[in-house]
Amino acid sequence: MVNSNFIELIKSVILNKTININNLNIEEMIKYAKFHSLEYIIYLSLKKINIDENTEIFKMFEKTAKVNAYKSVVQDIEYDIIINAFEKASIKHLPLKGSIIRKMYPNIQWRSMADLDILIPVDDLKKAGDVLKELGYNADHLGGNHDSYVKKPYMNIELHRAMIDEAYNVNNYYDNIWNIVKREESNEYLYKLSDEDFFIFLIAHAAKHFSGGGTGIRTIIDIYVYLENKALDFQYIYQELEKMELVKFCKLFIAISNYIFKDQINEFSVEDLELIIDYVEKCGTYGTIANSGAQEMDNEDIEKGKKKIILKRLFPPFSIMKRRNPILKKIPILLPWFWFTRLIKGLLHSKTHKKTYNAINQIDVEKYKEVKRIKDISGVKL
Repeated sequence: MVNSNFIELIKSVILNKTININNLNIEEMIKYAKFHSLEYIIYLSLKKINIDENTEIFKMFEKTAKVNAYKSVVQDIEYDIIINAFEKASIKHLPLKGSIIRKMYPNIQWRSMADLDILIPVDDLKKAGDVLKELGYNADHLGGNHDSYVKKPYMNIELHRAMIDEAYNVNNYYDNIWNIVKREESNEYLYKLSDEDFFIFLIAHAAKHFSGGGTGIRTIIDIYVYLENKALDFQYIYQELEKMELVKFCKLFIAISNYIFKDQINEFSVEDLELIIDYVEKCGTYGTIANSGAQEMDNEDIEKGKKKIILKRLFPPFSIMKRRNPILKKIPILLPWFWFTRLIKGLLHSKTHKKTYNAINQIDVEKYKEVKRIKDISGVKL
């Protein structure tokens, strides 16, 4: 593993176990915590061991961790306000991902969220947005797979049009999502997935990220926590995941969860499990540009692959551009104009694009081979 100490710190909190780590690099652990959005868990774990809590770096980290913990509480309160507001406005809504899974953790503060994701019927998106505006939110971005609304300092709401972005084949699995979900008895406009269907979505969403820039340790923790809280019908789960070709990926991540938190080894070799864990640790919460680029390459002609990726970043294909600019679905001839405006915006954010360019340029044959082997082990074909 990249850093077994980091894993041990996580386990000390999740499993409530005592650990004894010598020569711990606090600065490195804090870096990993931020990279994986696990600040509060790592803060709690560091408090359990004998370290100097009066150093400047630890005090700064403590402040960050406590702010994130407070943010979790604010998000939870705001979540209830939004759900009640949608009910009053007669808007069907299905909360997704972190807002559900975090309630299964011993404390919601352990599971941070960058945003609150809610699926809304397409015809009700504007109405839902108007409700958020009445609650003090401002529209940040409209279009694509979701509309974003923000309220400073902590709230970012994403109203989703679809369960998974249409760029991914698994999107088709959720075409009839509103016929699958069940209505909550306490709120006729609040819907939920069955325990099995939520786990299926958890896996499909993880695979989406994994097939791009990668997914982080938090995904593995989510899977462990969910399985510890739910008794699931895996015959049904594998039957459904087979339709998305994600059975192998699901079994792999369950195996990783068991390997880390239960010291169990089954179906996959230790070598393969360690390789995936190593990869996941390098990915961080939302993956890396280099991983994403390497995933897109289809042969070992690295230099040709880099040029192809950079060109795609500069001029995304119509399938991507129409999601970001829905008007293209009606007037496709405007595509060159949106490419042009994209380039202009790129000039205004040159530092970000330079970072992307540098990351892509770092891809080499070894990186390509590593990612190819990881794709083979996981079986992901998105």
